[in-house]
Amino acid sequence: MGNIQDTGQAPIPDVARPLWLLAVGLAVLPFGGRAEVTTHLQGSDSTLVVREVQVLGNEVTNEGVILREMRLKPGEQVTEEAIEHDRQRIYNLRLFNRVDVEIVPEDNAEATVFVIVHERLYFFPYPILGFKYRDFKNFYYGLGLTHQNLAGRNEKLYFSFALGYDRWIKLEYQDPRLTSDDLFWGIGAGASRYQNLSPQLGTYHQQAVWGNVSFGKRFGLYKSLTLRFDYEVVQVPPEISNGTVSPTGRDAFPTLSFTFSHDSRDLNEYATKGTFLKASVLKSGMGGDGVDFFRYGVDVGGYIPVFDGASIGVRSFTSLTGGPVVPPYKHLYFGYGERIRGHFNTISEGENIVGATTEFRIPVISPRHYTFPYAIIPELGVWRYGVFVSLFIDAGKTWFRTEGFGGRPWQAGAGASVDLLLPYSIVVRGAYALGDGGNSEFILDFGTAF
Repeated sequence: MGNIQDTGQAPIPDVARPLWLLAVGLAVLPFGGRAEVTTHLQGSDSTLVVREVQVLGNEVTNEGVILREMRLKPGEQVTEEAIEHDRQRIYNLRLFNRVDVEIVPEDNAEATVFVIVHERLYFFPYPILGFKYRDFKNFYYGLGLTHQNLAGRNEKLYFSFALGYDRWIKLEYQDPRLTSDDLFWGIGAGASRYQNLSPQLGTYHQQAVWGNVSFGKRFGLYKSLTLRFDYEVVQVPPEISNGTVSPTGRDAFPTLSFTFSHDSRDLNEYATKGTFLKASVLKSGMGGDGVDFFRYGVDVGGYIPVFDGASIGVRSFTSLTGGPVVPPYKHLYFGYGERIRGHFNTISEGENIVGATTEFRIPVISPRHYTFPYAIIPELGVWRYGVFVSLFIDAGKTWFRTEGFGGRPWQAGAGASVDLLLPYSIVVRGAYALGDGGNSEFILDFGTAF
């Protein structure tokens, strides 16, 4: 299962860019190299404190982008926990192939902290190829252009367009640090022609144009608060009488949302330690005869290390809706973004959703690096990889307000998967799952379950 999301707009597929980079790397890198696990130089005294921090290897990235992720600052005590925390936090920026944090004692009381990074490729075009909602019948294709580190400040710029099953064009900019007191902002706009998701309304295409702007503040290393304003225009074909709130077949409405986030996970791409919480509330429409509903949700989870890199992870989430009427294109689903393994392709629709999952993640090959000393493209010369086996249980349900919470049964499934951690934050999972109805299925998927 992934993050709760409205599925009306066509997002830039997360996996397209790194898969393309991986393919390029395979084509241009010579055979040979070495695999290695990141190590740290240990100080001779456990009470060492930091004298200074030096960053090496950041030819593009501003030093401040790295330093603001760190616990180890001048005057702070050096611990192995802090070293590993900082290494993982810096890697979570997704700007580097590899991050090492090394400690060099200067005397019996102080040490210099060296942060050594190997930068990724930041600016590149990429092809867009994929299957919408993981369905091989829903093929789409297109082209994108991205810069992942504008001015070395971790600013993101995306442009993409796609044709095929769903069509879209989108431009988005994100600045993670607008001011020195950790204010951030972003802006985006786009248009799409996408397939209706509701099985109850049949098959048809609807069109949408949208724009958004967001502002937020980061509080320390883990917490943030975001305010976002969206404006959307959605139109359905004239023959579809109940695809919008407005009888004209065209809805135009604003949405205002607040989101609080806490995230102390060690690795966002495949966590084995830490906790996360996302709580949000949104209001769509301005009342009257048009779109007018509110929605609030909570997504919470964490990972408990148990032995030798293995961990138990749990997640639970819900999104609940109120107000006069919710348009069909804002319904919530299992079977698209969110999935229940064992009912992976079963579409369940509603105005409300609740779900939970538990995973036991066991490392087969702990995350490590493979270095190609003669890479033609230096940014593709260091690859991070690993292999995990996970055992999982998923459960969830959707429902309409007219049905009530008890109006539908829960769906559940359990199974096992092999999870491949590949360069550029790619995760590929192959799973076998059993549903509570006795059905079984093989699943090939990208990204983590949570």
